[in-house]
Amino acid sequence: MIEKTQIPEQCLRIIEEEVKTFEDGTSITIKNNVPDTSEIPITNPKMWLKIPDVICVFVDMKGSTQLSASMHDHNTAGAYQLFTGTAVRLFHEFQAEYIDVKGDGIFGLFNKTQPYRSLASSNYI
Repeated sequence: MIEKTQIPEQCLRIIEEEVKTFEDGTSITIKNNVPDTSEIPITNPKMWLKIPDVICVFVDMKGSTQLSASMHDHNTAGAYQLFTGTAVRLFHEFQAEYIDVKGDGIFGLFNKTQPYRSLASSNYI
């Protein structure tokens, strides 16, 4: 096991700050709808949002690992852009409240009042 004296000072400070944040506790604010991005407390570790009823549609590019291993970078980039760009635009078309891309995975969040839109989006993506 690593000794505390072996951890670089700047890393130790980060760890200690995060432990203090954990010990201080976190407040949770319940939201009934997906909030606007500007309302999400990304830089405030002491405040979390809880959205009890949200619908998430997630899509992932099947075989993307094999694709990137078997194709040239230019072709791989084009395929990723085609897939992710199309998914993002379709989520926008169906009025997803929040859209995010992580690698070749894309997800859209819909409010509980949008079950038909979320279902429809999943049929086209």
